[in-house]
Amino acid sequence: MNVLTSIHDKNKLGMLPATEKYILNISQKTGQPTFFRVTNLNGANSLLLKPSFAKTDQSYSVNEVRLKYARAYESWTEAEENQLISEYKGRTPILEIARIHQRKRNAIGSRLKKLIERGTIQP
Repeated sequence: MNVLTSIHDKNKLGMLPATEKYILNISQKTGQPTFFRVTNLNGANSLLLKPSFAKTDQSYSVNEVRLKYARAYESWTEAEENQLISEYKGRTPILEIARIHQRKRNAIGSRLKKLIERGTIQP
């Protein structure tokens, strides 16, 4: 267990209205996150940090997804958005659009939703 003793940090935590408070520490060596649940020590001058077992592992990695979808998680260019609009208006199936753009089907759906919300295209 770790103890937080910084007055500044304790004051900031004390002002938060949350009923449960956590601190996230990311290891500089491994890059792995560790969550600590903050608990009071009944009037002591420090706060006790207990390790929390919150899920931190991703069920996938960007690199794994990019093995199948080369452009996954990349920003959309204006030219690519224009091509997407053209394909959508031409009633190209979503799976085919995903193949063309080398992105996941859900990414195509999300981008189309964003374009509809902006008023760029009509549903």
